Amino acid sequence: GPEQQGSAVPDPKAQYSGDKVQAPGKKYEERIMQPVCRSLITNLEVPAKPDGLWTQVLDYVGPSRKLRFKASGTWAWQDPAAAAAPSVGGADAKRECGPDGDPGMPPSADALSQDALIGALIGKFGGSSAAIKNTSAFAVGSYCVVEVTDTTKGPLYLTINDVLGGMANNSGKLSVSIWEAL
Repeated sequence: GPEQQGSAVPDPKAQYSGDKVQAPGKKYEERIMQPVCRSLITNLEVPAKPDGLWTQVLDYVGPSRKLRFKASGTWAWQDPAAAAAPSVGGADAKRECGPDGDPGMPPSADALSQDALIGALIGKFGGSSAAIKNTSAFAVGSYCVVEVTDTTKGPLYLTINDVLGGMANNSGKLSVSIWEAL
C-alpha cells in the first residue's frame, strides 16, 4: 500500500544517526525521534510541599527497565536568603519555576541534589521517603529517560530540589506522566 509519512511510531529496525533515521532499504529522513513507549505507568501530581522529603510514586521498579518522565506545571519555593531579608520580600519571598528548576538560582550544597537547579523535579530509586543522603538522586526536569539497573531498583520517589527544612513554605504541584520506554 501507500507509504505513510510522519508516522508517530518509528520503525523498530531503523538506524539512528543524530536526528536522522534510516529504515532498512530507505534513504535518511530528517526526524527527531522520541523513545518508543510501551505503556503508560501512571499520571500523578507531585506537590512542592510533600508530607516528608519525598513523594513515593511507585512501590517497586525492577531492574532492566527504562522509564520516560514528562512533567509540566509550576510550583513555588522560598529563597531562604530573601525570606531572611525583609527589604527583599520577607516571609512572602516566593520564586516560581517549572520542572527544570529556577535558572536564576545556582545549585546549592544544602539541596537534596547538587546536580539539579533549585526548584527542579528530582527523583530517586530505593531507600525511604525520609532519607537525606541521596546518592541515587537524578534530575528529572520536564523530560527524562532513566534506565533502571540492579543497583538502582526499588521504590521510586519524586520531589522538588530544595534545601533541607525549606519545603514547609513551598506551594503548587507538577503534573508528571511516567511511561515504560523500550
